[in-house]
Amino acid sequence: MTNKKEKYSKDEVFQILFDRIMNGGYAPGDRLTEQMFAEEFNLSRTPIREVLLQLAALRLVTLSPNKGAEVVGLSCDDVEEMYDIRDSMELLALESALPNIKLQELTYLKNKVKSIDKDSDLSQIAKVDHDLHSYIATCSNRPRLQAILNQLFTLIIRNSSFPFPKKERLEQIRAEHLAIIDALFVRDEQKAKAVLHEHIHNSKVAALEFMFSKK
Repeated sequence: MTNKKEKYSKDEVFQILFDRIMNGGYAPGDRLTEQMFAEEFNLSRTPIREVLLQLAALRLVTLSPNKGAEVVGLSCDDVEEMYDIRDSMELLALESALPNIKLQELTYLKNKVKSIDKDSDLSQIAKVDHDLHSYIATCSNRPRLQAILNQLFTLIIRNSSFPFPKKERLEQIRAEHLAIIDALFVRDEQKAKAVLHEHIHNSKVAALEFMFSKK
């Protein structure tokens, strides 16, 4: 339970509730109401309602008139589907993005990736991961595609319930990101798509292995 005397922003409330659902703090079937969170976070019911709508858009809860929200959560099948959709959508985004990608921005992203090491915390790793994938989506100049990918990035990259990557996977992630950036730098679409596909596949396997281990 959070400190009721402290007032939270809507974004902070979203992240707190998102994390609680993703890490099992709320189980599927649990009821969430505007009133319970308005009291906990010292906010009016309007921003709480907007947060619940955001969670519903991510299919983490379902909303019922006068009954609040019911937690849905994510199953292994849901995670597999999200990664498969992400794979297809990101490869499509990369095709459109390639002519618009700036080499100076790639250099900046490469330096950020290279700064990741065994002492980096999960939030830093997640931010660098998000920055790279989000940049590709943005450069596609396809707003609907970008919106779909942003939703998936929220569910996957922003998911703090996944554990800190093992040393081997952390080094693999770093190598995959650098390979993607290097391929983009020389405008090698086929190489970039192949490495991106492998990166997303490996991330899916790691996520599924973790979720299955909790069963």
